[in-house]
Amino acid sequence: MKYHKLLFLAVIAISCTQEPPVLELMPLFSDHMVLQQEKENAIWGLANPETEVEVSGSWGGKATAMADKDGKWMAKLATPKAGGPFQLTISRGDSVITLNDVFSGEVWVASGQSNMEMPLKGWTNNPIDNSEAEIAAANYPEIRMFTVKRNVSFTPLDTVSGSWKIATPQNAGDFSATAWFFAKKLNADTGVPIGIIHTSWGGTPAQAWTTAAYLDKVPTYEGTSKTLQGYAAYYDSVKTAYDKLEKTSIDLSASKPFANVSFDDAGFEAPDFDDSAWKSLNVPGLWESQWMGNFDGVAWLRKSFQLTAEQAAGKSLELYLGSIDDMDITYVNGTKVGAIEETGKYQETRVYAIPDGLLKEGTNVVAVKVFDTAGGGGIYGSDDIGVRPAGSDKLLVSLKGEWKAKPVAESIFSGSVLPIARDVLTPSEKPKMQLTAYSPTTLYNAMINPLVPYGIKGAIWYQGESNVGAAEVYRTLFPTMIKNWRDAWGLSNFPFYFVQIAPYKYGRNDDMAAQLRDAQTSTLSLENTGMAVIMDVGNPTDIHPANKKDVGERLALWALAKDYDVGTEYSGPMYESMTIEGNKVSVNFSHAEGLQFKGDPGFVEVAGADGSFVEAKTEIKDGQLIAWSAKVTTPTAVRYGWCEACEPNLFNGAGLPAVPFNSKTK
Repeated sequence: MKYHKLLFLAVIAISCTQEPPVLELMPLFSDHMVLQQEKENAIWGLANPETEVEVSGSWGGKATAMADKDGKWMAKLATPKAGGPFQLTISRGDSVITLNDVFSGEVWVASGQSNMEMPLKGWTNNPIDNSEAEIAAANYPEIRMFTVKRNVSFTPLDTVSGSWKIATPQNAGDFSATAWFFAKKLNADTGVPIGIIHTSWGGTPAQAWTTAAYLDKVPTYEGTSKTLQGYAAYYDSVKTAYDKLEKTSIDLSASKPFANVSFDDAGFEAPDFDDSAWKSLNVPGLWESQWMGNFDGVAWLRKSFQLTAEQAAGKSLELYLGSIDDMDITYVNGTKVGAIEETGKYQETRVYAIPDGLLKEGTNVVAVKVFDTAGGGGIYGSDDIGVRPAGSDKLLVSLKGEWKAKPVAESIFSGSVLPIARDVLTPSEKPKMQLTAYSPTTLYNAMINPLVPYGIKGAIWYQGESNVGAAEVYRTLFPTMIKNWRDAWGLSNFPFYFVQIAPYKYGRNDDMAAQLRDAQTSTLSLENTGMAVIMDVGNPTDIHPANKKDVGERLALWALAKDYDVGTEYSGPMYESMTIEGNKVSVNFSHAEGLQFKGDPGFVEVAGADGSFVEAKTEIKDGQLIAWSAKVTTPTAVRYGWCEACEPNLFNGAGLPAVPFNSKTK
């Protein structure tokens, strides 16, 4: 009896010292997932150190893996030909995870900035063409999308947040619009299940999506690895100090990060609030160029203005503020008249209706609470800001000029915003480089690295607007980023198809947008790349064009022709060479069958020995573009669509637009 009692106590003691059973999967592996067909797919997660994990698919596939000393494991599971739904079972001892509704099909990564991020339902004042009908009809059980939650890091991360969603009317509105139309076209023309891993962030540059080791090879980014190592250590120490504070912390990766969050700013919207001690700030204009400097966070802007009795009594008036970077809550005489509290809306114009009777004779006050996540901040759009009759461009009163400004909370880390009153750092102690979505390598670390080596077919990319102004660097940076991704996945030259930036008035007095497009075109020298040209479906006054259907489908044309043997034209006319006879230049194109101008010819220029381009007359003959000008007797160069916001109209017979070019760069 005594022996049995001692044995029982010994068993209890041993069991109490054993680790509890652990079996976890990375969030990419979940119900409704799509696995790349006919491939050894990596499946990974955590388990008790040095224990075996078994992965099996209901199609008959099976694989095992041993967890290392840190508990990390990775199995390679062979998948069948496209089909499903299947069940996936992961087990370690008595711990079992079962994933249901799993498909084998084609998996593509979709990434970039806001034009890839833009959802099918659109944004406030930024619609997607035919979105309501498209969403209502989105009943495609074999199309699934995993949207990676925004995140940043100076060091590579192992996991992301997100979940697989089936294409239904309830889910599709939140899908990336460009990726949706790409997937829909592929699914329709191949009959194969399509999975999209969508990972993008509005306004971000290509260097944020590239690792430090690869950036070290890019001009202007040499030494990135060493720099970021120092910043990573610095942030760890500083964050420790912040974490000890009782503070308000805001997750800037949330779609509405400032919802239900307040600071020590009670009454700032009130018309009788005394802002006389606040500093003045010129509006419109980004505050980075003024006394606030490189400030990211929350600030209040206030402006008093006078109205006559007649003006105040007006009906159907509105407040026009232009664009605000990034979010705002706007008040008139203490009453909230409008707000945009979602990220990614910094390009949207703010036009808010003013309730009848809210304005008064004499002094009135506009108060705007501005939330800036990173980069530029403030009310920065049109000069014609003010109060006006609804729908009119004629102002009753202008609000341009000096406003009162008061910062109330500052972003020190991209994941949090802290009240300034509790800031424990002096200005000299703050790092010169902030941890933001715009910093080199931070998005690769947080939003690409955790996806590797998930089985994929290839990637689609819509980005470039944030690199306008640095085209020469982009010529090296963009292909370097592509090579970086390909090397990371170990898939050799997997297909990488991208969108050339659309026409848009950047407000520059140079040709940097054209040069950026040319840098994108030069990237086609990389094997297995393709470019969707959208010069005909952009919007020169909106950086977020509403037509995403043609964008996604033109990307899909490249994939269908190159990867799925669906015979179709996939590119518009592309410059190959030119010949000169007398005062005429003849341009030869590939993909030029049915070469034609749609409408009046234009946007073709020729240059002589002095290098100055002038508008040319044109004709199309035997599949060639012929260009000349009476002002140029001996042409030396020709270019087409070399402009910031023009919408040129040269097409092939398949209805695909010609690629803008400059023979000088060839």
